Amino acid sequence: MIEVGSALPAVAVDVSGDGEFVSIADQLDRPTLLIVFKRSCPTTKIAMPVYQHWAGYGPEVAVIGVSQDSKEETAEFFDEVGVDLPVVYDPPPYALSASLDLQSVPSLLLVEDGVVTWRGEGWQTATAVSLAERLASIAGSEPILVGADDLPPWKPG
Repeated sequence: MIEVGSALPAVAVDVSGDGEFVSIADQLDRPTLLIVFKRSCPTTKIAMPVYQHWAGYGPEVAVIGVSQDSKEETAEFFDEVGVDLPVVYDPPPYALSASLDLQSVPSLLLVEDGVVTWRGEGWQTATAVSLAERLASIAGSEPILVGADDLPPWKPG
């Protein structure tokens, strides 16, 4: 996986799910948490509702899903798990995921000023607490971890 301190690669993602590709960097106008996911991943399924609450950090922090599925599959998945995040698409051959050297989903990357400042894979409660504290610090608010107590302490992606 891409190292903390590395620049986010200027890779094109589909911003509409209909073949409208632009650089991922063009989508990031503030500190942004990117959540790379695939519907078929059981860890993604349990963790996404927690990640949804992180959108509550308001305008200071953006939370964007990066789906490895189609627009239709992503919409069905979001309905299924009760998630409504902004999303971009990384369709096969998964150019963004490959450029980030992602090995599993969910993979999370916090990007600030074009640089990856935090990264993680799968679900770990302790890591989620650390990330929630980091996001809250950026937003000037309290950490949000709604639903995290219902998850196992660790679940690989």
